[in-house]
Amino acid sequence: MRPKRVLLIECNEDGTIGGSHQALFDLVRSLDKARYEPVVLFYQNNIYEEKLRALGIEVHSFEEVRKRELRIRNLGHPIRKKVDIIAAVPRRFQFLRAHRIDLVHLNNMPSVGSDDWLPAACLARIPCVASAMGVESGLGLCRDFLIRHYDRVLAVSNYIAGAMKECGIPEDRIDVVNHGVDLERLRSMVKRDRDDVRKELGVEPEQVLAVMVANVRAWKGQHVVLAALKQLDPDVRRRLRVAFAGVAGKEDEAYAESLQQTVRSNDLERCVTFLGWRSDVSDLFNAADIALHASTTPEPGGIAVLEAMALGKAVVAANRGGHTEYLVDGAGRTFDVNDPGELARILTELVNAPEMRQALAREALSRVEMYTLRRNGERTQAVYATLF
Repeated sequence: MRPKRVLLIECNEDGTIGGSHQALFDLVRSLDKARYEPVVLFYQNNIYEEKLRALGIEVHSFEEVRKRELRIRNLGHPIRKKVDIIAAVPRRFQFLRAHRIDLVHLNNMPSVGSDDWLPAACLARIPCVASAMGVESGLGLCRDFLIRHYDRVLAVSNYIAGAMKECGIPEDRIDVVNHGVDLERLRSMVKRDRDDVRKELGVEPEQVLAVMVANVRAWKGQHVVLAALKQLDPDVRRRLRVAFAGVAGKEDEAYAESLQQTVRSNDLERCVTFLGWRSDVSDLFNAADIALHASTTPEPGGIAVLEAMALGKAVVAANRGGHTEYLVDGAGRTFDVNDPGELARILTELVNAPEMRQALAREALSRVEMYTLRRNGERTQAVYATLF
């Protein structure tokens, strides 16, 4: 029998590249190609297209299709908009037939694709599953009804599984499939000497380096970290350097500027650096002493947290969300994002106690073995197997 052709769809189209792209890339690499042949479709062109093609993966772009669809839907004519939304279903049905797809896997959220890809899959009489990488809310009657009809929903954490139940998705259709990291590959991506990276970032020999990897968005909480830095004792702040790695989309430019203004107006230039987009995240984490996470909206899974743990870092993260499931038994520290003072106190402790940082790092290395890419792939394929 030929391998089942699985269409994995990344619907993100806000101009940024984030954890969902990495999760899709990792899943594609982990699939047993003798059983499942991945076909990838992106709504927006991105760097992962060429990475996947280099691995021999069939990749399609829907960018021009989406531009036409959004142009029609943004014209404001309600009838034409409704007609095009309905017409999207046969367009996707034709794609599924033309490319002999056996299973559709939507990579982001059950609501995204529920009104076009899910009905198209039903028409094609093939299974349709959706990853759940966030909490659904305010969907409206139509989508609220549709998301209950996926064959399976893959929640990236127990926290998200609970949120999916609250949305009305039947419990027997929800599977928890945690994010996974390719430990060997991640560690092999460390290319530069730790001291060289620290020197590039302007870190003094006696300073502690904290790195936060996240796109610059208000809900990611860079402002929470700055608020904590303002509360630090000047001597502690002098011995700490914080580097933010991540890019702001167009809709987040005002937020990014507000962060810069906070730095300037509070004399934080000597301890804060904004790096923008970086391709060397492994090198950054390897050079760091502390990995920061401060999402004000609970994080569904938190791939960056797992990556930092895999590279043996002391993780300090928000106390709500799926990522907290990793940071148990001394594998990390958590804090209330509504209380920057708590983060300030934790940073003070870690700056002053290298042995505490080392203990957290050791536990992180042990704990992350439960969240490997291999396990993620096995659990996903086990779900696929129930649908044929």
